[in-house]
Amino acid sequence: MTLSTEITQQFSTGLRVFVVGHDTDILNFIRNKCAQRNYEVATCFTASLARNLLKEAND
Repeated sequence: MTLSTEITQQFSTGLRVFVVGHDTDILNFIRNKCAQRNYEVATCFTASLARNLLKEAND
């Protein structure tokens, strides 16, 4: 088994990922890579908005 195969098998499918960043190219890249693994992805441009979204999700 190759190292990349071993690493790939360590991650489950169907995870939820929340990515915060100001670079849309990077956000889209991460979103696409996560989508390939069937991860549910949410992105946000600012830390303050991310904090508010997380707070709302926990209420």
